Amino acid sequence: MNSLPRLAALALLAILAPALPSLAHDTTPKPAGHDAHAHGAGDAHASGDAHAGHGNGHHGSDTAVDQSGLSDVEAITAIKLAMFDTPENPLHIGPIIVVGDYAVSGWDQGGMGGRALMRKTAKGWAIHLCAGAGLKDAAALAEIGVPEHEALQMATELAAAEAQLPPETVALYDSFDGTVMVDETLF
Repeated sequence: MNSLPRLAALALLAILAPALPSLAHDTTPKPAGHDAHAHGAGDAHASGDAHAGHGNGHHGSDTAVDQSGLSDVEAITAIKLAMFDTPENPLHIGPIIVVGDYAVSGWDQGGMGGRALMRKTAKGWAIHLCAGAGLKDAAALAEIGVPEHEALQMATELAAAEAQLPPETVALYDSFDGTVMVDETLF
C-alpha cells in the first residue's frame, strides 16, 4: 500500500473514531468476493481512502431526520444528505434500489464514490455500511445478512438501474476502496 491511501485511511479513522467506537474492532461479516478487490479477508473496515472525503463527522444511524410521511426513496435521500452533504462538497445520489426493508444506493462526492447498504428499522432507514463493487453481488449481500431472495432481487434491479448510467459513473461507485461500517447493529 502506498503512503497516500494509508494516510487517507488514518485520517478517516481519526474523523470517525469518536462517532463510531465500533471501528476499533472487527465483528462484521465480509462480503463474498471482497477479496477479489485486493482488500484481504481480514479487512472489514479497510482503508476506505475513497471514503475519506465522504465523512464529515456525522456518521451513524442516529442522524435526526423526520422520515414520517416520506416514501422510502425520499427517506433514504434525506438521511444520506443529512449525513454527508455540505455546501462546499455536495453529495450526488445515484439509483436507490429498495427491496423490502433493504436498500442499496450509489453516491459520489468530490470525485469519489461508492454504494451504501441500508436497512429499514422501527426508527426508519439507516446506513449499515459503505462499500464499492461488492454491493452489486447478490451472494455478497446475502453474506452480509440480506435475505437471499431480497439480495438477488436487489442485485438484479441495481444492475438494470446502473446499466442506464454512464460507465464512468458506475466505475466511480465501484472504486470505493474497502468497507466502512456505519451502523453494525442493523444486521
